[in-house]
Amino acid sequence: MVNRQLRSTTIKRLIRKAPGGTVVTIYKPKKTGKHICGRCERTLNVPYDQRKVKKLSKSKKIPSRPYPMLCSKCAEEVERYKAIADVKFKFKFDVKFERDLTIEKFLEKGWFEKISESNR
Repeated sequence: MVNRQLRSTTIKRLIRKAPGGTVVTIYKPKKTGKHICGRCERTLNVPYDQRKVKKLSKSKKIPSRPYPMLCSKCAEEVERYKAIADVKFKFKFDVKFERDLTIEKFLEKGWFEKISESNR
């Protein structure tokens, strides 16, 4: 039986023939996938190769901007959406505002109720 640590599905099994003619199983870790945006599914510009990530400092591994799971375009759209909602409800301007649930799922829970109750 194989070692317990090699029975995992996260390890890739490669069957190769050794120079002596025996068949050998080589165990390699699978490559990690590229990070994608949570909204538009474009690839994010962050390192995804585990060998490169190990060499980075902690400050480079952790994103320092809000909404790190989104690309820059989608993060801007979320901020713009929040700003329009603030103008509509807090400052009571007549602005065209339609709720977009694809954006709202990245905001904190109950944010719309807080904004809409603040004007009453």
